[in-house]
Amino acid sequence: MGMPSLPTFHLTLLTTAIIQSSWAEKSHLPYFKQSPLYEISALQNTSIASSKAAAEKFTLTDVATYGDIDSLLSDSNIDLVLISVKVPSHRSLIKPALQAGKNIFCEWPLARNLKEAEELAALAKQHNVRTMVGLQARQNSAIRKAKAMIDAGELGEIVASTMTGTGGLFGPGLLTEYYAYTCDVENGANNLTIACAHAVFVNPFPFSCPLWLAALGSYTNMHCTVETQCVSS
Repeated sequence: MGMPSLPTFHLTLLTTAIIQSSWAEKSHLPYFKQSPLYEISALQNTSIASSKAAAEKFTLTDVATYGDIDSLLSDSNIDLVLISVKVPSHRSLIKPALQAGKNIFCEWPLARNLKEAEELAALAKQHNVRTMVGLQARQNSAIRKAKAMIDAGELGEIVASTMTGTGGLFGPGLLTEYYAYTCDVENGANNLTIACAHAVFVNPFPFSCPLWLAALGSYTNMHCTVETQCVSS
């Protein structure tokens, strides 16, 4: 007996910058264009014109193009909505999509703050849809290999670890106009919530622990110091 055929998900990319050099263009589009499991059925941008321009630029033929979330959600051909826009816009796109029963993939951070994130999580549960937040780096082969080595006792007992990192996009004097919105803490997009949280966020994984500790197993305590260094003119 042959293997059963896998379902094809009809996908929409929501992005306000896909026609520029964007995260969606670099990280999502190449995979979804070649995957047999997904079909890109629609694009939503800030206007129909920009959606059409993006579709043309990336040779996405026969896709529907939209300039607002309500028009998109009326498309019954859409199963999954991928949201890759600035964090302050996440809730306004995710909430109606969940209410419409669409499955969601959203870039991290999910929302501007805990209140918004809890609201969206509750909506997803209420409407029984499948969701995912973009913290997929936990699948990195190097981390998985280190985890296997530690589980096998090859490195002995790990009692402490240290991570040092820098977020090159953030901080006065380093930002382009596109990233200026990250200077407002209310937008929920900054060095702490993005760069730092990607590294230490607790993931729902078999070895539930932060990404940089994914190989090490659970931990008993954590101390973190975050600082912004201003660049003099």
